[in-house]
Amino acid sequence: MHILEATNLLRNCLLV
Repeated sequence: MHILEATNLLRNCLLV
């Protein structure tokens, strides 16, 4: 998994 993918998932959780 790329670092951007991980950060993207974390951001998605924060946005929700």
